[in-house]
Amino acid sequence: MASSTGWLSIPKVEQPARYGWRKLEWWRAWPRQKIISDSFRLSAFSAAIFQIVAFPVSPGYNASEVIGVVISGGLYSILKIMQPFKWHQIRAVNVLILAVDIVVCVLLVHFTGGIHSPFILYTLLPVLTASLLKDYTVTVLVSVITGVYVLTGNIYNSATMNMFTLQAVNDFFVYVIALGLVAALPYTINLPLGRQLQSGAAMTERRRISHELHDSVCQTLCGLRWQVQRLSERVPVDDHLSDELQRMEQLVNAAEDDARGLLEVLRNLGGNGSFLFAMRHHLEQLKHYSGISYQLECADTDLKLAESVEHELSMICIEVLTNVKKHAGARNVLFRIRRVGGHIQIRITDDGIGFDGSGESAQAGHGLSIMRERAESIGGTLRVTTAIGKGTEIEVDISGGGEDRV
Repeated sequence: MASSTGWLSIPKVEQPARYGWRKLEWWRAWPRQKIISDSFRLSAFSAAIFQIVAFPVSPGYNASEVIGVVISGGLYSILKIMQPFKWHQIRAVNVLILAVDIVVCVLLVHFTGGIHSPFILYTLLPVLTASLLKDYTVTVLVSVITGVYVLTGNIYNSATMNMFTLQAVNDFFVYVIALGLVAALPYTINLPLGRQLQSGAAMTERRRISHELHDSVCQTLCGLRWQVQRLSERVPVDDHLSDELQRMEQLVNAAEDDARGLLEVLRNLGGNGSFLFAMRHHLEQLKHYSGISYQLECADTDLKLAESVEHELSMICIEVLTNVKKHAGARNVLFRIRRVGGHIQIRITDDGIGFDGSGESAQAGHGLSIMRERAESIGGTLRVTTAIGKGTEIEVDISGGGEDRV
């Protein structure tokens, strides 16, 4: 919400804590995906250390080599835990991190006994990372690669040390089951996936744009309005320039209102039911600045939409309401949101002058083509019902309820 200092003020955005030992609360910046993967990494490495300490080194393995592997694995694990999670937001870096993790696991399995390796649980980490951060195709690919190199390492170690037994075969099949569970469970229980990285990046970008909008466009418009007002004071009232300056000031005020409305939307959108709040807030501003009364109907007060759906729907609705304010000459707006058969339907109806819905203007005018593209980009449709003198109704229908699902 806007502060008491005015529309154009922006609340201070709290910056996340930086990673590093100087910040005692650096762990607060960890998202849930990193907490899960790091906890699993620590547990798997601790289990490996316990096995190495509790059981003697198997014949055929050099104790110094095992110690070297343990130290190297420990240092690598520490580096992985200290790694900033924001690196995963960069696609190329994310792929490189995953590839390095796989290579490390290949070496651990190869040098420490295949399926009998104390680090066998550690090899599930790339699969867990992929299932938490990547799409299902990448997760399946990483799972197949993991299964192949574990099988290859098991065959190599069994042939080298004459340890190929029925127990080893059984252990491998148990490992394959565990591999499948690790790959599938994050999707099954709907944990936050890679799309949250995109949502977080989108949120950061929207905040950046809102700040730049406030610091550049809005401030420029304020300065322009001030200059126009100064000029108006110097021009006689009966001069023809006075009327031109008044119209110019009205245009500047309208542009400032539009920028202010967009700024509010960028500030308020953030998922978890904020769509309804943002729309109610925008309707309030429409009433305050344009005198257009509104009625908002939504039976689902806990409406939650996917981040991308929420953003596109908000842009569509704002465009519709902007057209109502500028072109419709309406006095009332009815804004309805409802769920129908697994769909989200939004209907915005005004009692304005309407327009010719059969001509080419229905396709290109009033930004309808852009609104249709936005609706189609989230799997929806947009329908316009209008006639000259009979107002306009715009309906947006989103299949699947617009929810953020795996």
